[in-house]
Amino acid sequence: MKKVLFILLLLCSFYTYSQPNCNVYKMDGNMTCYEACKLATEGGGAQGSKASQEKFDKAIAMCPILDYAFMEKSVPYLKRGDFITWKRILDQAVALNPMAHLGYRGWCRYQFLRDYNGAIRDLEKLDSMTTFDIGYSINGDYQLNIAKALCYKG
Repeated sequence: MKKVLFILLLLCSFYTYSQPNCNVYKMDGNMTCYEACKLATEGGGAQGSKASQEKFDKAIAMCPILDYAFMEKSVPYLKRGDFITWKRILDQAVALNPMAHLGYRGWCRYQFLRDYNGAIRDLEKLDSMTTFDIGYSINGDYQLNIAKALCYKG
């Protein structure tokens, strides 16, 4: 029993961004966003493929407030090193849901761009929005306050 409680506590302590619960839109009666969310979360080609990107474009056209689609659409650009396009698309996700995406953007600014000032701004804004732990880097290596300290060092 102690082992089960420990595992549950461990799982609850690590929270990262994951795909959304599309049923939230259904419960609100927003069937268009529900369908867009289902479209964005289903498989549809390799990440960054034309089919995958078109799927996110269609989901965004159906529901322009679906931050998950913007975030996922931006990831291939980050992986390919097209940081300008990545940031332009991710900024739209951050505008729609800053609590979910500021930590990710701040971490990526630190890890990939060495944009220490931009990372500090993002992480401090996230910290000001929460009354608890601001979370971990997307890869789980660092707590974001440690990442902020590394940015100050840099």
